[in-house]
Amino acid sequence: MRPSPPPRLRLVRHVTHRHGVIFAETWWESVKEGDPLWAVEATKIMQWPNDDDDRAAQKLYVELQDEILIRVFEDADVLSALATAFERIAADVIERQRTQQRS
Repeated sequence: MRPSPPPRLRLVRHVTHRHGVIFAETWWESVKEGDPLWAVEATKIMQWPNDDDDRAAQKLYVELQDEILIRVFEDADVLSALATAFERIAADVIERQRTQQRS
């Protein structure tokens, strides 16, 4: 018996900066909705396998989504940018509140 061929997905030829912008713009909404993987899906860099019987391709799709999301937030540049943004924004909000409490 021949082994099954490896699962195949429809993939974009090139991931572009525009894909990254779509991911960044949809990420927070997807987190609030409880499905952060939706931000990866919104980029349309991969197409969900249409064949419901192709469980191997569906499994691969989910594994790739997971890997992309995990690696984005493990990236040192992303962590540094998030930490910098948090520090700046949190300091602004806290200072505003502190000023209001003095009034």
